[in-house]
Amino acid sequence: MRKMLFILYSVFSCVYASQIITVKFNSTEIPVKLMVKGKVVESLKWQDKTGTHFIIITEDSSNEYCSKGYKSALYARQYTRSDSFSVNWSIQDFGTNDCEKAHYLDSSLLIIDIDNDSIAETRFIYELAHDCCDPVVVKYMLHYKENKIAIRGKVPMSEESKKDYQKNMDPLFEKYPKSIKSFASKDWDTFVKKHYEYQE
Repeated sequence: MRKMLFILYSVFSCVYASQIITVKFNSTEIPVKLMVKGKVVESLKWQDKTGTHFIIITEDSSNEYCSKGYKSALYARQYTRSDSFSVNWSIQDFGTNDCEKAHYLDSSLLIIDIDNDSIAETRFIYELAHDCCDPVVVKYMLHYKENKIAIRGKVPMSEESKKDYQKNMDPLFEKYPKSIKSFASKDWDTFVKKHYEYQE
């Protein structure tokens, strides 16, 4: 059911911006010294007017989930290839306790051209998942011209915690075209409604 919702969600998102053609690629294309650690959970490759680009998202953990000493990490990195590879940006985040997992949300990596300038923006979403009914921390990561802009929030997992819903727009949105903030805000709302089946 969630996979179908993601497909519908991605189609909806593309109404607002030009979609960029992407392809999956083998992570062995990236030099080992530039790779981030962990298991690859998503990888996409595309071209725009600035060159050929790659994104790899990985997850890494130690010990059993919810056991003493459990640690969880999520890494994401974008590369550009010309004569050699260069790193455009890099993100890492970690679970904060034995029962919190930094978890990439399947199929949430989207390569788009929001302002139609032939330079792609990237968006992906992950959560700090847990094993209880408390609101889940959700992080929406958008890169505009290699600049990270985020929406950080909490989504209730039960009717009783509905009042704890949060959606915090990064102040950095104000530095960029209004179309970027507008897209991200609507994109977040659509995602939360479809993925978590959340209604305000």
